Amino acid sequence: MALAIAGLPVLLSTDHPSLRAEAARRYQKYATDQPPRLQAEVEVDDSLPFVAGWEVEPRFSRGAILFNQNGFRAEIDAGAGVASLQISAHHMADSLEYFLRAVWSALAFQAGGLLFHAAGIQRRGKVDLFFGPSGSGKSTLALLSTGHTILNDDLVVLMPAGGHWTAHATPFWNRQNRTLDKGPRAGALRALYRLVQDREVYLEQLPAPDALAELLAGIPLLAADPARSAEMMDRCQNLTEAAGVYALHFRKDRTFWQVLPPNRVRK
Repeated sequence: MALAIAGLPVLLSTDHPSLRAEAARRYQKYATDQPPRLQAEVEVDDSLPFVAGWEVEPRFSRGAILFNQNGFRAEIDAGAGVASLQISAHHMADSLEYFLRAVWSALAFQAGGLLFHAAGIQRRGKVDLFFGPSGSGKSTLALLSTGHTILNDDLVVLMPAGGHWTAHATPFWNRQNRTLDKGPRAGALRALYRLVQDREVYLEQLPAPDALAELLAGIPLLAADPARSAEMMDRCQNLTEAAGVYALHFRKDRTFWQVLPPNRVRK
């Protein structure tokens, strides 16, 4: 099957019928007939070990991303347009999703953009991004934002578009919120908000160095690649200049919408 996220199409191939069916179910809204930028081959190998609660760390070599831990073997070379994955049959759909996140991280970077950890919520035609580490409240804000268009509660793709950035939906939701997925959507980026759970609800504009550090912390996978670090810094700097970056102090209710620009911001 071929999938497109943020206008970046990938041809995904596997001979495993159950995995193919699950991938078609999870990602059907992103199916495309566009010619692929990358071809990804996936093999399920029952001889590979599986470790419960597995975590894998990437290695980087000449632009490629490599994994080889705990029954998860992958190579992604966006420049060459190829990727491969060998996985155990245990939790293979979740392993595939981790791989696909890495694939679009590489593709977005190659195309001048970024995969970014954030909840993306579109209102009045533009997109606000709410970001922070796991547990900061991204999924909570998505659930509190019915009535607006939710691009994702965890991962979006940011692509430059002239003098601004565009935020694109992805199918990589937190599991409990997958029913909110409406498929490919996008909008011009308005602002970014670093989430801070608090008893009060207010905004603070982040100083440029703090904003840059927070944005870098929100980039998965490729932020660990020394060869990409200078370009990563440049793109985050461009984001801070193109859109406001704030600390959003909020409670777990809808009152946070009342303090978003153009309302008053605490300096």
